[in-house]
Amino acid sequence: MLELVSFLCGLSVMILEMAGMRTISPFLGSSFVVWTSVIGVIMASLSFGYWFGGKISDKNPNAIKLSLIVLIAALYIFLVAMFQYEFLDKITFIIKENIYISSVIVGVILFAIPSILLGMVSPYIIKIALKTNEQEKDNQGALIGRFYAISTIGSIIGTFLSGFYLVIYFGIESIFFILAAIVSIAALLLSLFALKNKENLLFKRIVLAFEIIILLFFLLYTYYSVFLPISVYPKMENVVYTKTTPYAFHTVARNNRNTYLIDSIQVIQSIKPIGKEPDEFVSTYHQMFFELFKHKEKKQDTLLIGNGAGVFLSGLLHYIDKTDIEINSVDVVEIDESLLLIAKKFFGLKEDKRINFYIQDGRIFINNEASKKYDLIYFDVYNEMLFLPAHLVTLECFTKTKKMLKKDGVVVINAIGSFKGNMSDYLRQIYTQAKAVFKNVAVYYYKDYKNYKNTEGRLNFMIVATDSDNEFDSDITIKYEDIQKTNQIFRDNFAPMEKFIIRQQKI
Repeated sequence: MLELVSFLCGLSVMILEMAGMRTISPFLGSSFVVWTSVIGVIMASLSFGYWFGGKISDKNPNAIKLSLIVLIAALYIFLVAMFQYEFLDKITFIIKENIYISSVIVGVILFAIPSILLGMVSPYIIKIALKTNEQEKDNQGALIGRFYAISTIGSIIGTFLSGFYLVIYFGIESIFFILAAIVSIAALLLSLFALKNKENLLFKRIVLAFEIIILLFFLLYTYYSVFLPISVYPKMENVVYTKTTPYAFHTVARNNRNTYLIDSIQVIQSIKPIGKEPDEFVSTYHQMFFELFKHKEKKQDTLLIGNGAGVFLSGLLHYIDKTDIEINSVDVVEIDESLLLIAKKFFGLKEDKRINFYIQDGRIFINNEASKKYDLIYFDVYNEMLFLPAHLVTLECFTKTKKMLKKDGVVVINAIGSFKGNMSDYLRQIYTQAKAVFKNVAVYYYKDYKNYKNTEGRLNFMIVATDSDNEFDSDITIKYEDIQKTNQIFRDNFAPMEKFIIRQQKI
């Protein structure tokens, strides 16, 4: 029984860590800084728990005391499930000036206490095992190794269970309710073990009865959150669909004008105007691309890295048909299969024999499909902080992308940047990466953006990279003549894109 308790506590720690990261990401993003903070806080808390648990276990250790310690951890996790949204919404607004400080503070408040309490279990439970089993005293090393091995196996299973199953099929509040129930089962098992000792039976039975009630309460909340349309999160207005995937939490909302796809950090990722043709978009970068597409002489084979809600793809196909442009195929690479379902169900993406979908990471596609050749390759993919993922902008990635181009082929990158400030450095870095590989690289912006040249406002820029001498010219775009390269080139072994994210969050 004690071994099972050790297993459940090890399982719970890793579920807490994995689910904790997904909890924070809608408010602080999922950069390495945030990951570091969550992992660091939990590891530090576990270390303190190991020390403190070992210390107090030397003073009359018994299973009922440990049961109450574990029960407190379960109750705290339940409170996190109930109030995490309201807390994160308020606290991140207050301390958002520094991503380092805010992510550590949030990690400490949400995860330190349950991690400390669960960390106390391993040394304490070993002391109980030694106290209750005289035969084990001659094999203390084997006993300690057994308990730590069982706990580690639980942690391994918790890691895979969270990453491969829980975050895909359950909402975050449901995962925390499940976690609270698992931890309370561990507390219940410890109380049952304590009943073997006939001392203080009345108190032990009261504790056991209380833990059974708490477990049933947790299971009821788990049932509500999983199977009934009840959520502890406040409902966003006009939401018609939500989906948790391994990559993000997607929300589809709709009003009488538009349908919106909202990502994990509550940023609108795609907009589809209701009642308009698919190529009539509010996004200026769509229009810029259509202008380039019109001027490109050969465009029979096109590759899109990133599809999102399919708004751009629908508009492109409609534009092609309306202008009688000949095209053979459009290969579309999207890492998140759920987005394809959302695109078809809510954003009007239609089946078309010219489209070939590939559900995989864009870089993996580029690495594995070098034999494919395209006239036009378009990068339109972002992480949660609206940056191109680092592995898609390295020197090696662009070098491989270049090999996929036909003669006079063009690579187009939709990059969010600014004319001044930190985001201008990010734009310059992407420009530098492309310039290191392609003969001719130019950056274009929408004609009305000239009014933002003295601001740090985020804007969509179109980076056009090719080895041909053809110039792109359009009535709606202006070439960014003043852009300069940076003094560093990012490679696969060192591409610190996080530095731009960190700068942006020091507002």
